[in-house]
Amino acid sequence: MLKKCKREDGNYEFDKPNFKNLNKIFEVTQFPRYSIQEMTKNIHLTNQDVYGYVTAFFILFRKEVCYYYGCPTCKISVEETAHKCKHCNRDKINPIKYFKLIATIQDSSNQQESVILFDDVLDDLFGKTTDKMVAMQTNDTDDFYNCLKAKTCVLFKMDLKGKQELYKDSYRTAFILRKVSKPLYKVKQKYFIKQFVYILRQLPDFNKYILAFSLYLIISKHK
Repeated sequence: MLKKCKREDGNYEFDKPNFKNLNKIFEVTQFPRYSIQEMTKNIHLTNQDVYGYVTAFFILFRKEVCYYYGCPTCKISVEETAHKCKHCNRDKINPIKYFKLIATIQDSSNQQESVILFDDVLDDLFGKTTDKMVAMQTNDTDDFYNCLKAKTCVLFKMDLKGKQELYKDSYRTAFILRKVSKPLYKVKQKYFIKQFVYILRQLPDFNKYILAFSLYLIISKHK
């Protein structure tokens, strides 16, 4: 059962990816890498928001509820029963639910960092609405865990915003996931297989067996 992936503290943690061939996987994607460590360093040096792409895996999702109540105009968090937004000064508001989930990602240098996921990436990443995700989590169904597990140990190109924010009288670094690509490694692997199939069709039978076996060995190493 997928519920076994819950830790004692309630977080949803899954098996970490096998990093034995990780550098090869990143090379296959042909995207320039911008590490989490470099982004963090730039934030501290400039004291400004930093934007950049990283290629990374999801390895953990936090246990908090996956939504908050926000102002319909500016999306800033408000009380569920609030009638006015103190941020944009809008009156007579009806707070609505917005998606929010905190995850831990890991890049090719094994650097780990927490990132915040909002509804901007909800559809691209999970293909679900906020109401659907909330319902699945509230009902504690396997569907919610399946959604999370399906996104772990898969390589994504992530568009991150890093910033310094005040938290309990001190500043900390926070990362927000602004955009996420389709799974990079799976996409490349699918293309790779199609190319092999095309080549196999052009070769004599004996060579087909050799290449087919080679393809099997390559894919097995990257599983």
